[in-house]
Amino acid sequence: MRTVKVIAAMSIALAVVLAPLAAPPEAKSPTTVPEARFECVFRDGSLVMATAPDASLAVKTRYGTLSVPVRSIVSIKLGLRTPDDLRAKLDKAIDRLASPEYRDREAAAKELVQGAEHAIPLLEEALRSEVPEVVERAQEVMRQLKQTLAPEQFEAPRDDTIETEEQVLRGRIEANGFGVTTKHFGKIELKLGDLIAFRREGTGKEPPKPFPPTQPMPTFIKLGPK
Repeated sequence: MRTVKVIAAMSIALAVVLAPLAAPPEAKSPTTVPEARFECVFRDGSLVMATAPDASLAVKTRYGTLSVPVRSIVSIKLGLRTPDDLRAKLDKAIDRLASPEYRDREAAAKELVQGAEHAIPLLEEALRSEVPEVVERAQEVMRQLKQTLAPEQFEAPRDDTIETEEQVLRGRIEANGFGVTTKHFGKIELKLGDLIAFRREGTGKEPPKPFPPTQPMPTFIKLGPK
């Protein structure tokens, strides 16, 4: 009888020990990736707080195109972006610097001055022209722009600088813009050409300074024979 009681007790103890192993594992709730919130800094200095989707940005670098997860980005400083219509206008103005007509050359130079920092990459190419008149006028436009533009405009970088949690990348974000969600305006599409920077909320980084208004352009100094 005593043996039966001992066996029964051992059976109960063994059942208690094995019960947790036999029970099905508790279902774990899916991990929710927190959305990244960014302060978007526009060229005029205005700020908008927005939530970016959990996606990736394609960044073209000298080592190839990289896919950068938005949630890993700490800040982005955007390089110079020229709207397509303005680029086409400035391209034509560069070509007209070599026009046989004096008035065309004068008008082209004025248009390039008005193009401000967007004209600088084209003027740098014009400085390598084999036509002396083109080089002379490009030099003069560059001098005027250096006098009238703020240093951060005249020296505006071409590449974007993307700081992530692990490294700093320099390249060019391939998209022209992307969608975000804001508190007051809902879902909107941000154009990168309207912005100078993004910074993730809570990083403690100071936002970059906006571009100051362009100073009035001086009258273009006439060059060359009429």
